[in-house]
Amino acid sequence: MASNRKFKEDNPNYNWRQYTLYYYGLVLKEMENYEEAIDAFNRALEIEDGYKKIDQKDIYRNRGFCKNKAGKNGYLKDMKQAIEMGDKKAEK
Repeated sequence: MASNRKFKEDNPNYNWRQYTLYYYGLVLKEMENYEEAIDAFNRALEIEDGYKKIDQKDIYRNRGFCKNKAGKNGYLKDMKQAIEMGDKKAEK
């Protein structure tokens, strides 16, 4: 799977890592595979460079949702972080 591959910096796919991990996390969320989705969102948050930057508030909101569904601690912290970043969807 592309989201788990290691790319060298000169590889054209290198700059798409955050984008790929975020959307991979969304797919896992839809499949109700919350543990793996949390991992994908965690990895997406670690990446600070690349093309098609995903807004961090979206990553925090989706990770918070998955943490809540998986019965994990920290989901409120993620939702509050998303709200502080201006995410209107996290307020609901």
